[in-house]
Amino acid sequence: MDKIIEFNKYTLGVAAALLLFAPAEFMPRETTLGLTVVYGIVALSLASCIAGILVYSSATAALSRGETDAPTILNTFGQCHLWSLIFAFSASAALYAEKYLINPSGAPRDCAIQLAETGELTVSPDCAAALVGEN
Repeated sequence: MDKIIEFNKYTLGVAAALLLFAPAEFMPRETTLGLTVVYGIVALSLASCIAGILVYSSATAALSRGETDAPTILNTFGQCHLWSLIFAFSASAALYAEKYLINPSGAPRDCAIQLAETGELTVSPDCAAALVGEN
């Protein structure tokens, strides 16, 4: 029982973090498919959180009653928690790779700031746009 509780507490933390990370990181999507994938990640993360809470509460209740064998309901909720977390994490990894590896929109700019002997500061056009916020 202790191993179930330990494993579940850490995976529940990952599921809760993914529930908050996915909308914050991927929400402004241009296509309906991208928006559907983000909503799917949120739904799977929420299902994983709920199933994880049920596993955690059932396991701690059984442990407090002195039971050594896991109740059969733990297997069902545990499988739901694990597989929904795996699918949500995989979809999130795919969106993350698409955003930052395949199609990076915020590529680093050639930014140069030079201080002349006269005291004038010269800023390259790319750097000026980055400083103003025109990314």
